[in-house]
Parts: sequence; structure tokens; C-alpha cells
Amino acid sequence: MKILFRLVVLCCLITGTSIFAQKQNFIVELQSFKNDSIIRTVGNTTKTDLYERYEQESWQVIPLGNSQYQIELIEFQNYARRKNMGKKWRSTQSNYSFLPDAENIFTGKKLIVTVLKKGIKVEGDSTITDANKMGIQNSFFGTLFLGKNKMSNKDYSLKTKNKDGSLIYEFVNTDKLTFEPASFYKISPKSELGYDFNQDKTYQSIYERKEYDWSKRDSVIASYENWTSITERVKTIVEVDEAYTAHYRDENHVIHDSVYSKTNVTFKGKLTNFDPNSHISIDFTESLPGSYKRKAFVIHPEKDGTFAFKMYLDEPMEFTFWHHEVTPMILAPGDDLYLTLNMDAFDETIKWTGRGSEKNQFLADQFLFEEENNLKPRNYYDQLREAYANLDADEFKNLCDSLYTLKANFIKKYRATLPPQQYLGHLYNSYLTNYSSKQNFPRSQSYYRKEAGKEPLKIDDSYSDFREDFHADNDLMSFAADYNHTIREIVYFDLYDQFRDENQISFSGMDKHYQQRVLYTKLVYSGLSAYYLNYISLGDIIQRGSWDLVQKTMADFREEYPNTKLLNKIETVYAKAQTVSPGQMAYDFELDDLEGQKVKLSDFRGKVVYLDFWGTGCGPCRYQIENYSAKLKEKMKDKDIVFIYVACEANTERVKKYMDENNVGGVKLIAKDQEPIIRDKYWFNGIPEYYIIDKNGKIVERDAERPGYLIRNPKSLLDALNIPFEDKSTEELSTL
Repeated sequence: MKILFRLVVLCCLITGTSIFAQKQNFIVELQSFKNDSIIRTVGNTTKTDLYERYEQESWQVIPLGNSQYQIELIEFQNYARRKNMGKKWRSTQSNYSFLPDAENIFTGKKLIVTVLKKGIKVEGDSTITDANKMGIQNSFFGTLFLGKNKMSNKDYSLKTKNKDGSLIYEFVNTDKLTFEPASFYKISPKSELGYDFNQDKTYQSIYERKEYDWSKRDSVIASYENWTSITERVKTIVEVDEAYTAHYRDENHVIHDSVYSKTNVTFKGKLTNFDPNSHISIDFTESLPGSYKRKAFVIHPEKDGTFAFKMYLDEPMEFTFWHHEVTPMILAPGDDLYLTLNMDAFDETIKWTGRGSEKNQFLADQFLFEEENNLKPRNYYDQLREAYANLDADEFKNLCDSLYTLKANFIKKYRATLPPQQYLGHLYNSYLTNYSSKQNFPRSQSYYRKEAGKEPLKIDDSYSDFREDFHADNDLMSFAADYNHTIREIVYFDLYDQFRDENQISFSGMDKHYQQRVLYTKLVYSGLSAYYLNYISLGDIIQRGSWDLVQKTMADFREEYPNTKLLNKIETVYAKAQTVSPGQMAYDFELDDLEGQKVKLSDFRGKVVYLDFWGTGCGPCRYQIENYSAKLKEKMKDKDIVFIYVACEANTERVKKYMDENNVGGVKLIAKDQEPIIRDKYWFNGIPEYYIIDKNGKIVERDAERPGYLIRNPKSLLDALNIPFEDKSTEELSTL
């Protein structure tokens, strides 16, 4: 609860500065790492406990004039763990892990702070202004965040609680203070964007106290030695009211103008030896379940190689800087970045300066480090493929651990300079990659050893003992960039499978599988881990589950996680899924067949349509076509059904050659330049993808069964034809 009062102080701290005179709005970010080593000695017995804490909060500060400021908490994260006991990270706010984007008592509550001559007045929600009853006034000045000289708790007191619920704090011994007004810490401007304060400190405290020892049924004297190290950072970001137009290219390569009424990110730089006829692209990926759309901002450098770009961001985002070669970068609110780059050498010449440069210089340094140590993703997995065929189980685990240690040690060197989320994200990303690599060994070694002409190894159960050191319920793992993908693989394709085997649980059909997955999550996980895992499961269900299951699971998620960031994301996905849900009209495309004739989907009204979206470069697509498509058509030859193949590519000759070689009948179309539209309207990324359309042009089923399944169980096709079907098979067919 102390965060309210930190910002109350913050408003007071910066009132005497020139920035506030400009009446601009601010975002104030506070971050801290704290490590405590507590040594407790009773007689000859000594015990050491290690505690870690990570905190971050963001507040919006709006000057109202007349020494008044509106403050509002917009983000808060507070985690702690008892490290030496192997405890999981948990929020210190409650026994239930805190959702960082969920509402708490401060979120969305607009408080008014008035600076008085000898104190401050706080007005707002009565629940918040009465929070001093919970004892938090003792931490009113408990955290140093904007200066070097900390006030003693004896220098302030709560003077009055007004009838309207507002609180007035008065300062004692004001003759000892620098008062500008109520500015308890001296501030110096650092840049046009605001102020930064960074501090690393270590201190020791030694004390004794009497404690009751239940084993002795008596009081004992316990001596404590407490070593504490704290890293604190504060960043004040000015939200500039400045219109700026950026050129934006969508996933279909259409250029738009994106107009920002205010900006809080500035990115400038200079390229040497660059291509003056080309442009700079700042790419990013819109990543949602079932939707991975690459988008970009387009910048044209001046003749001397200089460029400038501005935008507004609510939170940090990952981008890729592209000009013939690529380098990763992160833009965050308040960044004022400058990049110099020689295109003749590229990676070796990347130099970032300015506000926010540390996190991007780390990415450039990391790229070179991974290149020098053969750890870039492609090289890393090449090492593993070779190891699958040539190492035994223990040797493989040792290899994975050594690669992880190498990467982790590099990342740890940057702890003092990286924002906490980025530091934790890279560290846990390496940790998850290590686990995932070891997890894949039993299956992968069998394949690669056979490919090398060797007998597969017999893997003993003891191989998986690394699971015992893995805490999937660790909240801070969610900072990892690949968290959703990797934790899905680890939890649902390793730990869950083990759980099912141990409890002899089986399922028939994907809906049953997803239902059991959700129950498993609720049984085993809690807090932030359950939040993300339920989101991942819901994303899978929306893409591949029955519509009844989609609606039920969506309603459950809304009830359990209201007003959260992931709910807002999944609502976007759900809205898209509704457009291809049963009963919706299928998009009426008009495409060329392999002879160049125009064909529309609506040409086949009156018939059931089985749509097969495929490509010549897709192995599973070809496998289904070559082994099952002709058999399925033969099985359905007397039925009122048409089979349409839509090749998701542009090379007509290649598609025609393949279809002729495999004697594929039916309607054969090619998407060409309409492929992005087809993928969007029918909402798929990967292929093959199958749809069943009824005689009226309405969707019966999206992500329908593959031909290999339908040969043995054609129920969905027969349902669309209104033909009864008796299902005599209970065998799981999803692998066909």
C-alpha cells in the first residue's frame, strides 16, 4: 500500500521544477531489486535465509494548476520469494499471485494532491485516502526514488483527516528542509524527456531480540545480521502533446498514415554506406492466438543517412530494425534513442546512445556473443541435432546445461543496466530453452539416430530427474519473450502427459483433451501461471475446439479474469473466430483455376463444399492429398459434395504440375496475390486448413477433419448433407 504515498511524495518532489511549469503530463516509472541475506544465530545454531524482491510501478501525473496534481496508478508489479528454500515467486500483496494488469485498490483511482505551504493534502477515493489505518504511513518516505538525501520518518506526521475523507500531512522541523515547495529531494534536469534517478546501495544491520522457542518451551535470545542490497531506478517521462505522422505498412503491404496526437518515443540515427534508394523498416509482429501478422513503420533516410521517427507507446514493444540486414530492438515509453550504423559491417558497428540505449545495446552485444559462441538459434539447434545422434542421455543433459550456463552468465553481466523485465525475460528465456531442449531428447534421439543408421537409445526414467528442479508455477517466468510458446510445450506436452500416464487418464476427441487440460491447470497451478496457461488453452480451443466449447471456455475466462490484459487480447481473437463460426456466411472468394478461368465459391450453391487450403511446399498437405484425397472423393462420389483445393501460393505452373502428377480431381484454384485476404477471411496461418460449407454457403465447420480421418469417420460431411451417420469407431483418429 505504500505506493500511493510514494507518488504523493513524487508530486511534491517535482513541483519546483521547470517541467511542471510547462503543465505537461508525466508517466513516472519506479523499479527496484532488493536482496536480503538474514543470518539468525541462537546459541551455536546459525541459519541463513535469502530473500529476493522485485517491484515496478507506473503512475500518471497530470498537473492541474494551483499546486494541484492528479495521480493515477496504471501499472504495479510486486514479487518476492525465499530463494534458499526454492520457493516460487509470489506477489507480496496476497496469497494469490498478483495479476500485474488486474485492478487493485489504486488502479484507476484518480487522486488529487495539493501542495500546501507546510504540507500536502490528498483527496480521492475514501478507501484509498483512509489507507493510513493499515499502518502504511510508516513507509510514507520509506523508499528513496528521486534523490540522494532521504528524510527521516520523524520529519513528517499525519495532521488531519477532513470530513470529506481527504488527508493532510504536515512536515516537522521544516527549517532543516529544502522547501521548493515540499520538494524533499533535490532534482537536476537530465534531458528534454524528464528525469532519471538510479541508485545501487548496500547496508548492514545487526540486532538482537527475544523469541519464543517452541521446542524448548522457553524464550531465547536470537541475534540477527541483515545484509541488504538494493538497485533502484526512477524514470519520469513527459507525454508530449505533439502531432506526428508515421508511415505505416500493414500485412498486405498497403501504406497508411498513422497519426499520433502525442508522442513519448523518439528514435533517431545515422547510417553510413547505406542504399539511398531503399528505406528503413521498423517491423513488429502482432502475435495473438491464430494470428501472427508482420507489420512495419517505413522511414526514408535523408541523403546524409540521418533519419528520425516518433511514436506513442503504452508499454515496451519488440521491433526489428531492417535495412538489408536486421537487428532486434526494443522501444519503450520515454525512450530517446540514437543509432549509428555502418552498413558495410553492420552488426560489429551498432552503437546505441541516449535514453533507453542500454537495453538495445545489450541486444546488439548479445547477437555478437551468440555468433562468436555458436549460440544463435539456428546454430544452437544444429548443435542439438548433431548431439541427438551422437551423445548419450547424460552427455546430452550436460551439453544443454553448459550452453545454458554460458548464456546465463552473459546475461547476468547486464543485470545492473537492464530494465528488470528485460533482464528477467532473457534469463528465463534461456532457462525455458534449456528445459525444452532436454525434454525433447528421448523422442528426437530416436529419429536422428535412425537417420544416422544407429539403434535408438533406451532412455531410463531417471533421465527426467531435471523436472524436479523446474517450477512451472514461477510467476516471473512470464517475462520470457517465448513464454507462451515454450510453457505450452513444456506443460501440456510433457508435464501434463506425465500426469495423465501416472493417473491412467485417457481421452477421445480434441474437445475432451482441452477440457482435461483446463482441469489439470486448475488442479496444479495458481496465480499468474494459471492465468497464462488458461489463456494459452483458450487460444488453442478457439482455434481448434468445437464452437460450444469455445463459448463455454470464453465465458469462464471472462468471469475468472475480468479487466485483464490477456482478456482484452483474447476478446480480439474471439471476435475474429465468430466470423468463421458455424452458421456464418463463408467469404465468397473469386479465384483463378489452373486454366486461368475465374471461379467463385458461390458458383457451388446447392452443394456441400469441402475446402482444402494447401501448398506445394507443405509436407502434411501433400501427404493428405497423395494418400487420402482420392479415396475420400471415391467414398463420397454419390453424395452432393464438391471438393475445392485452394493453393496458397502464386506459382500456377508448379501447382498444376503437382496436381497432374498426382491425378487430383475436383476444383483446383490458386490464391496468388489474394492469399493474405484468403488467410484473413478464413482465419488461418498454417496449412493445411479445411472447411466444410453447407448448401447455402454457410460455414458448418472450420478447422475440419483431414481427409485421412474423414475416410473412416465422415460424420461431419454427412451431417452437412443431412445424412444420418452411425459412429461405430471409438478409436482416436486425430493423428491421421
